[in-house]
Amino acid sequence: MRRPRGILLAVTLGSWLCLRAAGAGWAAGEGVPPSFEAPFSADSCWKTALPAGTEYVDVGQEWKKLAVASPGLAVRKWTVGVYRAQETDPVVKVLVKGADLWRAVQRGEVKNSGNPPEVEARLREGAQPALTLALPYYVTPPTRPCPALSSAFRPTIHCPRGALPSPDSDGHLAVLQPDGHTLFEAYCAVVLGNGDVVCSLASFPDLAGYGDGGAGGLRASLLPCVGGLLRAGELERGEIGHALACLLYRGCLQWGAHVWPAVSHDTNSGYSGTIPMGARLAIPATVDLAPAGLSGKGLVLARALQQYGMYVVDRGGRGLTICAELGYEAANPETGYPEWWGQDGPRLLALLKMVRPPAAGDRAVQFAPDGTEVSEAGVQPPEQPTLRVGPGQPYADIAAALAALPAAGGTVRVAPGRYLISASLRLPSHTALLGDGEGVEIALAPNVVAHLITNADHEQGNEEIVIRHLTLTGNLNSQGKPPGPDNHMRGQDGARGVYFVRVHDALVEDCTITETASNSFRADECARIRCARNTIRYCWHCCNCTHSTNCLIVHNHYERQWSGDGVYFNNTTWSLIADNQVRGVGAPGITLEFNSCHNIVSDNLAEECLFQGIAVLPGCNDNRILRNTCRGNGRYRAAGRPDGIYLQGACGNLVADNRCFDTPGQATQRYGVNLSGPDCRDNTLCGNSGEGNALGALRDAGTDTNLLPGP
Repeated sequence: MRRPRGILLAVTLGSWLCLRAAGAGWAAGEGVPPSFEAPFSADSCWKTALPAGTEYVDVGQEWKKLAVASPGLAVRKWTVGVYRAQETDPVVKVLVKGADLWRAVQRGEVKNSGNPPEVEARLREGAQPALTLALPYYVTPPTRPCPALSSAFRPTIHCPRGALPSPDSDGHLAVLQPDGHTLFEAYCAVVLGNGDVVCSLASFPDLAGYGDGGAGGLRASLLPCVGGLLRAGELERGEIGHALACLLYRGCLQWGAHVWPAVSHDTNSGYSGTIPMGARLAIPATVDLAPAGLSGKGLVLARALQQYGMYVVDRGGRGLTICAELGYEAANPETGYPEWWGQDGPRLLALLKMVRPPAAGDRAVQFAPDGTEVSEAGVQPPEQPTLRVGPGQPYADIAAALAALPAAGGTVRVAPGRYLISASLRLPSHTALLGDGEGVEIALAPNVVAHLITNADHEQGNEEIVIRHLTLTGNLNSQGKPPGPDNHMRGQDGARGVYFVRVHDALVEDCTITETASNSFRADECARIRCARNTIRYCWHCCNCTHSTNCLIVHNHYERQWSGDGVYFNNTTWSLIADNQVRGVGAPGITLEFNSCHNIVSDNLAEECLFQGIAVLPGCNDNRILRNTCRGNGRYRAAGRPDGIYLQGACGNLVADNRCFDTPGQATQRYGVNLSGPDCRDNTLCGNSGEGNALGALRDAGTDTNLLPGP
């Protein structure tokens, strides 16, 4: 998504006279019921003031990355066209054309309105009065449940005559329906001459809801596009009773991260900064605004930024863009707000800091099968007590420090160095084992047969365990199957790097695991486990979740595995495998087997694996396989045998927007996507591509397959 440069105050074009009537505004945020002018519930993230004692992080180094020192202003693009429909307004069709429409608008082949008849005729060709995708194709899987775009879709809406989207490839359009709470939100909208709307995507968030990313908006954060808009009349009235919304240059955004109220972020993001999607920017309450030299309107904005702050809702351009609504001329720097240019904009930027996020990285809120939110898998280390291990520290031995923790748990911090262990480190509940800096290695001594780390109680289980910033090194040539209760699952050869049995709420993050004789990470009968940002190499198997639920396997790097899958799910449900890189492993890159259902496999790379890139095997139903890249798999087998994505005996799955390709003339992938037989029933395929495979992009031997046009 391309955006304007500098610090930008986005104002749409056109007129919006009916919503600019006197008295339409509202004064204070908290306690204000939802309305079109003050959307979302009284306790929403938009109307909740910053509490006393809020901690801030200085992000001034990120502002140095912005393209221009003097702030820019986006006046007529990259915003939201906002309208309110009445029962007397026309009923128009909503037609979906996917990413092809976005590309056409971006290339200038199609305008957001006012196209000639022959262009409109081409737009109608292939556009569908239905939406098959559950999520926008440009976002990572959400970390809390969102309404599926496909199930919420409405093929018709009420829309006022003359409604216009923002004139750009994002083309946001928002139309409140006559019921007073259903919002039609379109991405890359094109309004046809008769009023019908063709768009890349559409959603229908509830204006009376909470307004966070769980509402299922169409920004990269999944926040609704009307959230935080600077509304007509607010600058004149002298009060803004809500948080603002902004777009931010991708070079300032943190890779692989988002924080609530965002529940997702861009795929293929190019993020390289330190500010997570969804971050709340604000001016600290302790800052005296009087010396800042702001205009009257600048002071109105500054007070709102002190009281409520501003959420990062999307990436855009080379600057920071404050989002305003259609036709708000008092915020137009070319007409009603000349003080913004070179005065208020840069001075406000200099005062902005980031509210300290609740946790590093993305807030991993997970969900139960009934859709209710459960506790964070990103469990944070207990603050007290903290025992330290290393030279000159109270403990020289990690196991001794763990044994010294009280029954209520605590944190063990390990100083840099190499620590040989001769038995498994057993972590009780409410315990964190953390590397205290770079270069903390825990290694099995030669000929020791043990897991490196496991939980203390395999019978009753444990809860709230954190493992971070460690290198775990097995002894691959001599490590074998541990005797006795350490080996909970019979028949599994070898010992493991991290092995959880009946653990709830645990985190394994930012570790390197290498040279283990069995799984680098395994979870049996676990719930709410997060394995994130780890590097796993030279192991006999990689990551295995068995009889588990609500697991997040995200942002990991797997390579050079001797045998077994990169990620393997066995009877695991309601879990997420996302944004992993799996290269050169000795089996499929990712496997779902033995009734692993209701999972999301999204935005992964699986290349040059011995078997398929992704395998969905018998009994694995109702999964979503989205936006993965599978390249050159089967590299070390006879040419043309494995597939990019392979389904066998799997039903009701959605396989959409995946790219499965190989090198023409040298292809070892057989098909891009292969539904292998009639026992594959009622699967939906949409928008997959498969260039250069040995036998083609798709083999559909399934029963009742839904083949839909892709975005």
